[in-house]
Amino acid sequence: MATTTANSTKCFYQILKVTKTATTLEIKTAYRKLALVLHPDRHKGDDAKTRAFREVTEAYDTLSDHRKRTAYDLLHGRRSSRQMPPDYRKVYAPRPPPGFKIFDPKEHYDYHYGDGILRDEMKRAQKRAKEAAGKVAYKSPLGPGFSF
Repeated sequence: MATTTANSTKCFYQILKVTKTATTLEIKTAYRKLALVLHPDRHKGDDAKTRAFREVTEAYDTLSDHRKRTAYDLLHGRRSSRQMPPDYRKVYAPRPPPGFKIFDPKEHYDYHYGDGILRDEMKRAQKRAKEAAGKVAYKSPLGPGFSF
């Protein structure tokens, strides 16, 4: 059932006469008790009890489903609608941790499709050449006096 504007001001917990911390089993039990009393088949032609039964059914549909109940609690007072859920920071961090490099699409494109890989290989080759220059003396295969 869709939520009607008349029901949006009523608290579903009050309609079912349960606390806001009620378990699913307590909600189910309360609904069944009220449904037995207010069912339209027991009161043919009584529109007030039929409307009350619809409210009880709508409250049960909302509070028995975990997702709907969480959304209802966020919007109707269990938590302020402006307040974030308690696990918000675990899922969505406001800023990256220190030392975390943010992805740059231009840098990624340049590296893979530009001259980025070639540039990195040239730097590595120059670094290896500098390290090797101090350790090993170059001997030309053509003899002394010839070098590259």
